[in-house]
Amino acid sequence: VLARFPETLLAAVAAAVLAVLSTRHDPLVGAQPWWAATSLGIAAFFSVAMLTERQGASRFTAPRLALDTLAAAGIIAVAVAWPGWSDNARGHRLVHFALATHLLASFAPFVRRHRPNAFWQYNRALFTRFLVGGLYSAVLFAGLAVALAASKQLFGFQVPERAYLTLWIIIVFVFNTGYFLAGVPEDLDALDTDTSYPGGLRVFAQFVLVPLVALYLVMLTAYLVKVLVTGQWPNGWIGWLVSSVSAAGLLAILLVHPVRDREENRWVSRFTRVFHLALLPSIAMLFAAIGKRIGQYGFTEERYYLLALALWIT
Repeated sequence: VLARFPETLLAAVAAAVLAVLSTRHDPLVGAQPWWAATSLGIAAFFSVAMLTERQGASRFTAPRLALDTLAAAGIIAVAVAWPGWSDNARGHRLVHFALATHLLASFAPFVRRHRPNAFWQYNRALFTRFLVGGLYSAVLFAGLAVALAASKQLFGFQVPERAYLTLWIIIVFVFNTGYFLAGVPEDLDALDTDTSYPGGLRVFAQFVLVPLVALYLVMLTAYLVKVLVTGQWPNGWIGWLVSSVSAAGLLAILLVHPVRDREENRWVSRFTRVFHLALLPSIAMLFAAIGKRIGQYGFTEERYYLLALALWIT
C-alpha cells in the first residue's frame, strides 16, 4: 500500500494525528481546519493515483507530481479558508468536497476509457472492500476498547476517556484506509472480462429494493391524488421521499446492470421502463413543493440542493 499509494496513506496518517489534536481543549484546536482538509486529501490523492496509474504514469512522473501538487494546493486552500467560514458553511462545504472527491475516485481510472463492465466491477470491488473494512474496523475497535477497559479494572492502569476516541480515530483513518487500499484492483483491464456476479446483489435488488421502491411509488401516487382532490400544496416531506425513491430505484437498476440481458432477468428492463414513467408525477409534485417553499421563504442552501437534485432526477 505504501509503495502504491504513498500520498493517500500519508494524508490518512496526517488526518488521524490532526483529528486527535483537534479533540484536545488546548491551543491545538487550530488543528481542526487542517484535520478537515487532510481528510479530504485521502480521496483526492487516491483519485490522482488511480487516474495516473491507469494512464501508465509512475509515482515520480511529471503528470502525477503536477496533479499531486494541485491536490495539495486544494487541501491547503480549504484549511486556510476554513476559519473564515461559518459553522453552517463548514459543514456544507465539507460534505460538498467529500462528495466530489469520492465521486471522482469512482471513475478516475476510466477517464477517456469506455469500459462499462470494468467500471462496474471496479466500483463493486471498492464498495465491497469498504463494507468489509468497516466491519473489521468496528470489531478491532471493540476488541481493543474492551482490552483497555479490562486493563483499567484488572491492573489499575489509568486509561483516560479520551483514549477511546483516539483509538477510534486511528483505526478509522489509518487501519481502515490501509485495509481499503490493499484491496484496490491493480489489473483494471482484467475487470473488463470479469463476468462474476454476486448472487446476493441480485437478490437484494430484486426482493428488497424493488418492492420498497414500488411501495413508495404507490404511496406518492396516492398522495398526489389527495393533493389534486383537496387542493392542498404538497407536504415538505415530499423532497425526502422523492429523493429516496429515486436513489433506491436507480441503485436497484445499477446493481443488476451486468446481468440485465440474461434470460432470468427480463424484469430489469420492465422495471426500468415502469420506474421512470411512474416517477414523473412525483417529480412534478416535487417541483411544485420546491416552488411553493422558495416563493414563501426564498432560497436556502438546502432548497438549492433539492432543486438541483430535482433537475438531475428529471
